[in-house]
Amino acid sequence: RLQKSGYLSTYDAPFQGRNRRYYTITDSGRDILNFYETEWIDYKTKIDELIGVTVKEKEKDNVLLLTEGGKNE
Repeated sequence: RLQKSGYLSTYDAPFQGRNRRYYTITDSGRDILNFYETEWIDYKTKIDELIGVTVKEKEKDNVLLLTEGGKNE
């Protein structure tokens, strides 16, 4: 699917009597990878903010206290 979309290119080369397939990311593959990385970071940031607010609200009620490492105290 990635090759059909133009994100990867492949070539075969013989190695010890068998063919090996090698993959190379294309320029459009790098572009889409950067796009997905940016989308993931945005999504993760929003989830982290949501969880952070939830933890702070619970800490306020003394229901749950978390250390910096994320372990319950």
